[in-house]
Amino acid sequence: MQSSRLILLPLGAALIGALASCSTESQSSNSAPSPPPSPVAAPAPAAAPAPPAAPAPPAAKATAPAAPAKAPAAPAAPTPPASPMKQSAPAPKPAPAPAPAPAPAPAPAPAASVATKAEVGQPAPDFTLTDTAGVAHKLSKHTAAGEIVVLEWFNPDCPIARHYHTPTDDMAALANEYKGKKVTWMAINSGAPGNQGAGLERNQKAVEEFKLPYPVLLDENGAVGHLYTAQTTPHMYVIDTKGVLRYAGAIDDGDPSQKGATNYVRQALDEILAGKPVSVSSSKAFGCSVKYAR
Repeated sequence: MQSSRLILLPLGAALIGALASCSTESQSSNSAPSPPPSPVAAPAPAAAPAPPAAPAPPAAKATAPAAPAKAPAAPAAPTPPASPMKQSAPAPKPAPAPAPAPAPAPAPAPAASVATKAEVGQPAPDFTLTDTAGVAHKLSKHTAAGEIVVLEWFNPDCPIARHYHTPTDDMAALANEYKGKKVTWMAINSGAPGNQGAGLERNQKAVEEFKLPYPVLLDENGAVGHLYTAQTTPHMYVIDTKGVLRYAGAIDDGDPSQKGATNYVRQALDEILAGKPVSVSSSKAFGCSVKYAR
């Protein structure tokens, strides 16, 4: 019974309080003119504090700051140091290493300035060679001066070549015949050092021995000889004033055992000087093989 009374007591108190509030509300409505009471109504929101349980949300906000704490981790992103990796890109400098372009230097070795080989009816390959007296001779310089050029592949110790120089002087005599007709005669020795009839001293003596009225040019590396595909000594070539090869072959229609009756070089010179086409523009050369380097 006492417990039931205890329960009724608070209820009664609550009812009394409610009635009191009702009376106050009615009074406030009647006294509406007085604005102050309205602020008093604000206390009603005070009842809202009842939701103090809501403070839990603040805790969520408190956790929010935790997220910013992670933001500092972003500074760790200074991965920009990776950009220095790009600076390593300068490594491409090694590429220039393949600059061994100096290889082209070997080009100077060949004395001839034209890569194509000699062919009758075509421009003769140009070249520059030095004779036994140390004088340089350039083919194109002679033809540009309006000269016809005769080339004789030479070996002073080849029996067949000697046959046209001594005891008779067929080559020298023929060269002298055209001396005043703007015809230049040049002998070329493509023998490699140490080979038969090769070398500066041997050819200097040959010039005196054969009383040659023309120079002997040395082609010890055989560049010019190969350019003209010279195969024997003698092997003859006649080039006109325009630099065109007009004749290539033997000195005459003979053979290794005897001289021939028709001298092809004389015939070609006479026809060129007369403005005529060369009737025999090529023939098979005969003599000793050119002593090229092996």
